[in-house]
Amino acid sequence: MATEADPPRPATLHPGVRLFLWVSKLITLIGIISLMVAACTLLTFGAIETGRYVALLVWPGDTQLTNRQMFLASIKLVDLVLLATVLQVVAFGLYSLFIDRGIPAPMWLRTSDFDGLKSKLAGIVAVMLGVLFLEQVINVPPGLRLLASGIATAAVIFALSHFIQVQPSKD
Repeated sequence: MATEADPPRPATLHPGVRLFLWVSKLITLIGIISLMVAACTLLTFGAIETGRYVALLVWPGDTQLTNRQMFLASIKLVDLVLLATVLQVVAFGLYSLFIDRGIPAPMWLRTSDFDGLKSKLAGIVAVMLGVLFLEQVINVPPGLRLLASGIATAAVIFALSHFIQVQPSKD
């Protein structure tokens, strides 16, 4: 017999609901693992590309790389690592939101809600857009095409920055 001092008992879920939630968690985990595998693949590709460019510098053979080509190759490698980082941050955030909130992580990587994860993603995307535009500055001759691309990139970065700024911080 329960008295008024006893804490309320948690409501039990129907077994079908429990199964549905378990399957949903499993499917989310598959997506998280897929993101991490993609991130590791990109990082491995980046390491291989770095080795290739170092080899071209040390043993140029018939191919002589200019400073501009090496600068562009470096920017592309940074972009590749940033993309891998985006995948890792999203995977880690989804894992901490849906699977295990107690996972050890640095404070900057902690996400307490979905809005926090979206803000982190928006910030990383803004940085990636900046790197992509810098790549265009190197590849595209100055002119209206580069100006239009710069204005479009700036507008998207501005919108993402505004989105991040107006998001309520709960972390």
